[in-house]
Order: sequence, then structure tokens, then C-alpha cells
Amino acid sequence: MDMEASKLKDDIGADSSTAASHVTSRSSHPASTPPNSAAEAEISRIKSSARAKMEGSFTKLWDKICETVLECQNDTPKIAQKEVELEQARRDIQKLEERIRQQEEEIIRYRSQTLRSIDSTEISDRQISDELTNIYMGLSNWVEGLPEPAHGGCDWEAVFHFMACEGYQLSFNELIAYKQAADAQEELVKHVVFSILWANIFEPLLVGASEEQNSWLGELCSNMKLLQPEIDISGLGKWRSETFRACAKSQEYKQHLERRCIDSTYDLIKVLTEAGYCGDKTLRAKCQRFYAQIAKPVAEFATKLRCSPKEYRWAWEHHSGAVQKDVFQRLNLIDSKSHSQIMKDKFRGLDDDRVIGECLFTLFPTLYRVRGQNQPDIAICKGFIVVSISG
Repeated sequence: MDMEASKLKDDIGADSSTAASHVTSRSSHPASTPPNSAAEAEISRIKSSARAKMEGSFTKLWDKICETVLECQNDTPKIAQKEVELEQARRDIQKLEERIRQQEEEIIRYRSQTLRSIDSTEISDRQISDELTNIYMGLSNWVEGLPEPAHGGCDWEAVFHFMACEGYQLSFNELIAYKQAADAQEELVKHVVFSILWANIFEPLLVGASEEQNSWLGELCSNMKLLQPEIDISGLGKWRSETFRACAKSQEYKQHLERRCIDSTYDLIKVLTEAGYCGDKTLRAKCQRFYAQIAKPVAEFATKLRCSPKEYRWAWEHHSGAVQKDVFQRLNLIDSKSHSQIMKDKFRGLDDDRVIGECLFTLFPTLYRVRGQNQPDIAICKGFIVVSISG
């Protein structure tokens, strides 16, 4: 290209020289110069000057073209490399978009599987009643299998002190326990054991959730009740059920639930030791069975209740004083002396307002299903009270 440019310059120079020689030749023969020769000479000079300027501009332009062509030839590998990198980036973006789409599908599929894998919480009142009754009876049988305390009786002062220090509440006071319930020691132990389960498992909103999570869920439920009209209890129950079920499916929930069951078992060992059972070598093994056979099923039952679309509430029937016959409609009665359940038929022929004995304390609470809309709640499983029968 440089040779072609040089040749072009030479050709232009030759043309300029020829033109100049013609002008000079004409100017050297004054005899043949026409009258307007001065004007023609000026025109020729102007043309020559213009041609010289055009030659210079064309030369610069040609040099620039040649330089640009050479630069393009030198940059061709770089451009090709950039095109390769750009194509690779396009492929990477396509892969990322495909991966994002797959992950979105996996999330939808996992959520669907999670909700399907959780057992249906649509259980009947009868099923709940049977399960809770089995829990009450299982706990009672476990306590009845305990050996006698080392000194022939429980150290109730030590028991009350331990329960108070650990924040556990009992449904009776010390006066009743010491003076009126001397024959109901077995029932008192049952109540102490259940009080530990109550505080650790039944009382929290969700047994496997942390305190912060329970606080947040409780506030959320309260706000949802404010947003939902009273008539839409069913819709609110389904929302609460799905929310709690999703929480209960997490691994963190399961671990926290295990921790609460273990803590309940440890506190049980401590309180029984305080009560005077420390001399029995089989106590720890028996408490380990308590963890597997009672604490875990109780925690699972509590979770099932909370995750149900239906709403339930507990009621401690803090009965004290005289007990009339009509109490059988609301509660189960345990005889403090025989330690057995009292049947209503025993008082056949008596009026409902007839006093049949004295309530010492509440053993187990009553479970109700909340109906709402100003309808009375339904008792699913009646609680138990310990009674000293008259006569």
C-alpha cells in the first residue's frame, strides 16, 4: 500500500510539472499571447495552487487510510478474542438462567412435598380425647410404678422449694398438700410430674420453637385476628395451621423439641431426688423410659394440637371446697384414698346439688375446642380432680 501511495504521488507530481511547463511555455511567447493573457495567467496560477493543496490533502487522507487499514489488520486477533469471550459470556448467562429456573421449580416442588409429608391435622374430637386420655393414663401408670421414697414419704417441702425455684406452678398450696392430701401422695406426684410437662411442652405456643419465634408467631396470630372478620374463623384457622406446620417441619424445630423433652426429664430426675427417691438405683433408667414413652409423645401431641386448623384451649379447674354431684358433667373424680376413679353411678339417686365430698386439688386440666361466634366451647377431654369423699 505504501508503494501504491508513492506511485500515486509521483503521477500527481508529473501532471503538475507538465501543467506548469505548458503555462511557462505559453508565457514565454509574448507575441502569441492573446489580450487577456494576464487573466489566464492568474487563473492558471490559482488552478496550480488549488491542485497543490488538493494533492497535499489527498496525500494526508491516503496516509490515514493506509494507517487505518494496517491498524485493523493488527487488531484482528484481539477482536476475534473479544468475540470468543463475548460468546462464552452469553453461554454462561444462559446456563445461569437455566439453573435459576431449575431452582425455582425445585423450591415449588419441595414446598409441595413438605406440606404433603406433614400428617393431616384434621383429627376428630374423639381422636384427640383418646390420645390425651392415653397420656394421662400413661403418666399415671408410670408414677404408680415408682418405688417407695427412701424414708417412707416424700419430702414435700423440698419439692415445693425446687418447683418454685425452677418457675413451675402447682394447682394446690402447701397447706392442702401437708394437711389435707396426706393420703393422696401418689396423686400429688402425678401432678408434680405433669406440671413439669405442662410448663415445658403444653404452655409454649409451639413446643419446638424458640422464645423469639413463639413471641413473633403469637403477635402475628393476634394481628391476623384483628384483620380477619369474626365470621372467617375457618380461613384464619387454615392460615395458622399452614404457618405452624411449616415451622414444625424444620430441623431446628425438631432439635428444640428434643431439647425441651430432655430438659423435662432432667428436671423430673431432680424433683424426684428432692422428694426422696434418690436411693433407688433404677430411677435414672426409669426416667429414660419416661423421656421415650411419655415426654416425646406428649410433645408430638402438643404440636399436633397447635398445628390443627381448629383452636383449642386448656382450663385448670381450680376446684376447692365442697363438690356437688353435678361436677361429673365437667370433670373426672379421683378418690384420694383408693387412688381410683369415682363413677357417677356410686351416687345414683342423689340430687345434682348434693355435696359428695371435698376437692383437694386439680390433677389434670380440661381440654376444650374453641367454637367462636359466641358459641360455647366443647369439652374434648375432661380434666381430673382429686376428691376426699364424704363419709
